[in-house]
Amino acid sequence: MLKTLFSGSDLSTYFGIYMDHPYSTLQTIYSIVKDDPDPTSYPCKPAQIIVRQFLPWDTILEHIHQLAKQGLVDLHQQERFTLVKITAAGFALCKSGGTAASVNFSL
Repeated sequence: MLKTLFSGSDLSTYFGIYMDHPYSTLQTIYSIVKDDPDPTSYPCKPAQIIVRQFLPWDTILEHIHQLAKQGLVDLHQQERFTLVKITAAGFALCKSGGTAASVNFSL
């Protein structure tokens, strides 16, 4: 099934490069909030992101911080955890089908 979605691409390359890229975490956040009436105000809890990705939490956390530096997500520290909210720029990038290449993560 995935081979059909990514016709002509090597799946190991896809999962090795793109799934471990901050953009994959942004896409995960987008998938959580996209159907909300006000997606940029929807507070994602860490657990919501973790259960949707096949990455360790420390990698996801690194991605989230890179996304925040790019202005694609906002972080809101709570007493025991941090909430993540997608910004209008992050939402627009995902909605438009933007690619990881269009985001500068060379920080």
